[in-house]
Amino acid sequence: MNTIDQVLENKEIIDEIVSTLNEEVKNSYVFSAINRQKEMSLSDISDMKFSDLTKEEKEGVSIVLGRILESVIPFILARQGMEVRVDRNSDGDMVVDGKTWEIKGTVGTTGWQGSTHSTKKEDNVINFVGAVYGINPDVLITDILDGTENVVSSFLMGAWAGLDFARMGEATSSNSRTMLKLPASEINNLYSGLIVGNMKAKAKWITFTPTNV
Repeated sequence: MNTIDQVLENKEIIDEIVSTLNEEVKNSYVFSAINRQKEMSLSDISDMKFSDLTKEEKEGVSIVLGRILESVIPFILARQGMEVRVDRNSDGDMVVDGKTWEIKGTVGTTGWQGSTHSTKKEDNVINFVGAVYGINPDVLITDILDGTENVVSSFLMGAWAGLDFARMGEATSSNSRTMLKLPASEINNLYSGLIVGNMKAKAKWITFTPTNV
């Protein structure tokens, strides 16, 4: 029986994941709203780059990419013959061969955003599929809308059983975000689960670098 990383490391499958991310995020509410502005000349977006999006728009893109990732990974694993069930409670995102897995994506390179649930599941050892979306800040929005350029131009993904994250930051009434990081000392234990992309032990923490796809 193949493991998750063995199933997903096929280049055709990686290409399918990235292609799905790019195709579906382009049709998300963020780009649909901008496209309406373009069609009716409500604003001039001719020179607008991804970096020119508002903070809320960039966060919206990241959220949508995460939802797509959470959907496409279980779909592909099930199609490849693994026993998969989507987990609709707060324990994780999918159950594969009886084991619960969390799926997270990020545009950052130093870790993933922590759960905002009152019971923070990442404070325990978890099974984790993690992705990093590489987005060119200089890509023109018009090129994304007409399909000549993609939102996600580079990608990292790994599938690791039994990760023990360090949670950085503390949720407060005004900020519920925390960051999940992995100690640099653990890097040799993580190479086997890295599917695509690069990792580097930098000072205290591991950094993650997506590669062109």
